[in-house]
Amino acid sequence: GQPETVTAEVQGSGTRRFILRSSQAQRDDTPRVRVVDEAPGSPQVHTASPLFDALFAMALDDARLNSVDEIRDAAYNGGQPIACRAFQTGEKWHYVWTRDLAYAAHLALAWLDPPRTAESLSFKTSDFRPGTAWPAGVPEGSLQIVQDTGSGGSWPVSTDRVSWAWGAEATLDALTGPPRADFAALAYRALRGTLEADRCAAFDAGCGLYGGEQSFLDWRIQTYAPWIVRGLARMSAARSLSTNVGHYQALRLGATLAREHGEPRNAERYAAWAEALKAAINRVFWLDDVQRYSSLTSDDEQPIALHQFDLLGTALAVVCGVAPPERAALALAHYPHAPFGAPVISPQQPGVAVYHNRALWPFVTAYALRAAVVTRQSAVAARAFESLFRGAALNLSNMENLEWLTAKPRFDDGPVINSRRQLWSVAAYLSMVVESVFGITLRAGSLHIAPFLTTAARRAVGDGPQAKLTGLRLWGCTISVTLFLPTASAEPGFHPLSGVLLNGKPIATPLPLAAQGAGPLDLELRFGPVHAGDLRLTETPVRVGGAGVGGE
Repeated sequence: GQPETVTAEVQGSGTRRFILRSSQAQRDDTPRVRVVDEAPGSPQVHTASPLFDALFAMALDDARLNSVDEIRDAAYNGGQPIACRAFQTGEKWHYVWTRDLAYAAHLALAWLDPPRTAESLSFKTSDFRPGTAWPAGVPEGSLQIVQDTGSGGSWPVSTDRVSWAWGAEATLDALTGPPRADFAALAYRALRGTLEADRCAAFDAGCGLYGGEQSFLDWRIQTYAPWIVRGLARMSAARSLSTNVGHYQALRLGATLAREHGEPRNAERYAAWAEALKAAINRVFWLDDVQRYSSLTSDDEQPIALHQFDLLGTALAVVCGVAPPERAALALAHYPHAPFGAPVISPQQPGVAVYHNRALWPFVTAYALRAAVVTRQSAVAARAFESLFRGAALNLSNMENLEWLTAKPRFDDGPVINSRRQLWSVAAYLSMVVESVFGITLRAGSLHIAPFLTTAARRAVGDGPQAKLTGLRLWGCTISVTLFLPTASAEPGFHPLSGVLLNGKPIATPLPLAAQGAGPLDLELRFGPVHAGDLRLTETPVRVGGAGVGGE
């Protein structure tokens, strides 16, 4: 109901100091000013916008503050510290959770700090306790990915531990040499044990899907019917889109690692399971009447897809290729957006406080941005960019979540829990800048250069003719990326990439990094005039405090 402002003051050159000031009241009454010093040797962004540069430095600072040598939680080790060179989950969360870490690693942490990410992911695997009989069907010598406690008291009511595979794949892409070989061996042991155990305990051959709670939406009163509190067996037997897409990702990575480890029969088996699961997801979860993917089914023998939707499941189905191109575009176009971003669930739950319900989660927004890049949906991508940019700026940190209609860290009755520098929110911001704006992704040792520069992002980097990312280190190479920017435009759409130069010479991408040696890689990217792209975006009519709020 009132304008808020953020300013960024820059001091020094080389490694700069940024002083950020926000007029918005901060969560927990923290100061409305933050000082961020760039760390020597870290990546930097140089644009005509001090705020854009400062927020990138702030995300790196948030990541540094989450980089610890010990973790703790009251439920583990008697509350005493556990030595682990890891990423903790946030300012208020001093432990490492499987799903938080996995999605954060997939978004950005894997390229930011591959060794720490690998150690964090390794911590979330486990052998069976001494003296425990090896379960039938689970390969001896394998490991289990740890299932964080969910609504139903952990596995197998909750089965989204397979989200670990998202982070593992990105980490394998970022590691080289013996560290990669070591982590690949651990990852295969963990995936073999987990895939086989889940096949026994959570897979329903009748419908071809895995049972279990929704991934990340792990607080039953927030996103399930109230009676589920006394019916957790029914939660276990229901099927969710996000978790099944996670199983698909785990099966694909399991097949890849089986081939890598000389086990073609397992590779064929897991690949066949993955393809059958992909078909089942599209058969059961797609709702023709609304042209969207359902978030959840009933627990019936023949599952019934509910008219309940979630953004993470939708985006993951697009990102990993489960959704065919036409369905992918329709699902994103029809997902409801509020003026400040897309809520993580739809519809909202009446009479339930803000947390997953009635909330924006930056890491989910980042996956929506990734999905919009896949489908070239410029309106969805622009809204996601603006949501991430605004949320980080006004709150002087990368918050866990925000109320969906006001984008405030607290409004009305929540979010009831909210932490600064939440790990996957930090990774979301880094992903937005490095991957979407500057176009850099790393897959299987090759550098993919494919920015999706929306006109909203172009305006955010200021009026200068260039934007530059420096100090990015991947596979031992030091990489800088210079964007030669087109004139900023108020039109909706994006600027298509028109040319790429490497050290002054035109190249085609992807670029195999192993063939580049240790020398610096200086990339120059040029863009064409505005192209509209797919401008479909569903706006939710909203009212806050009795006053109407309009959207674009």
